[in-house]
Amino acid sequence: MPNRFNAVVFLALVSGCPGPSPDNNPTDKVPATVTVTPASASLKIGATVRLTAALFNASGAAIADAAVAWATDSASVATVDAQSGLVTAVAVGAAHVTATSGSKSAEALVTVLTNVAKVAIGPHPISAVNKGATLQLTASATDANGAALAGKIMLWTTADNTIATVSATGLLTGIASGATTVTATIEGIADTQPVTVISAIGSQGGSLSVADGSGVLIPAGALSSDTVITIQKSPATIAPPGQSVGTSYRFGPEGTQFAVPVTVTLAVLPSQIPTGKSTADVVIQTAAAGSTIFTALPTTVVDAIHVQAKTSHFSDLAPTIPTPPPPTSCSSDRDCASGKCDPASGTCI
Repeated sequence: MPNRFNAVVFLALVSGCPGPSPDNNPTDKVPATVTVTPASASLKIGATVRLTAALFNASGAAIADAAVAWATDSASVATVDAQSGLVTAVAVGAAHVTATSGSKSAEALVTVLTNVAKVAIGPHPISAVNKGATLQLTASATDANGAALAGKIMLWTTADNTIATVSATGLLTGIASGATTVTATIEGIADTQPVTVISAIGSQGGSLSVADGSGVLIPAGALSSDTVITIQKSPATIAPPGQSVGTSYRFGPEGTQFAVPVTVTLAVLPSQIPTGKSTADVVIQTAAAGSTIFTALPTTVVDAIHVQAKTSHFSDLAPTIPTPPPPTSCSSDRDCASGKCDPASGTCI
């Protein structure tokens, strides 16, 4: 009897001992895998996104409330809050943001895009630069709403360093006479503007042209002393009679007289030539600065998009298709611009 009682008690004690609980298993809290959501994100500079990390144990069960540390491999592109996973876009580029828990980690690719929509170089237009002289340029950036964006890094370049150079701060320097372009680039968005470098032309003669091929050829003997020649777009108020078919230019110094006629070349825009007309119909007209009285110059064709004429002085010059003169003979009033025809003489009155 005593032996049987002891066995029963021992069995009861053994069967009453609790076994290991799955909830108390330390390995259930050890991350086996980590996933980050979203796995990739594209942000514009200044924007934010919050990344989240999901942790799973070896059984595939989610682990709640596990500690996660966040880090970025390029804080200059995107920063991340080490505890919350909040990412802030800083500069254009790509960064890998990593979530780590224990010995396991996962990452998300963050691509930072520019918020620049437009770049503008100033001054506009860029005035002609004398050989050896400098001109400080500026560049501004705006977003899609037209709001100014400050603190942007600009990259300055010129198309031909033998004509003009530009420093990292936008200081333009004239190297040799000619035409080139200068470009300001901000985060992949660029503005390009024409640049003309000029130098004094003296009694030996010389030439000067701008980006579209418009220019002047000054023969020897036309000038008696060194003169800085300029070619700039005429003011918008310049309106020669007829159909304008290209850019009007003001050649300077205004009023300069030449002992020998100089040859002026102007560019023509074929898209502006009226139907039925051609470059052969283009006439260069000239007027003193501020004057509305234009004089047609005998004009010849250089090529499909350029015409030229000779002049003995500098002024505003414009390529045009002249308006046909009103008829002088008539058979009825409708033949006359005045609306009156003299039947006796057959002329408009």
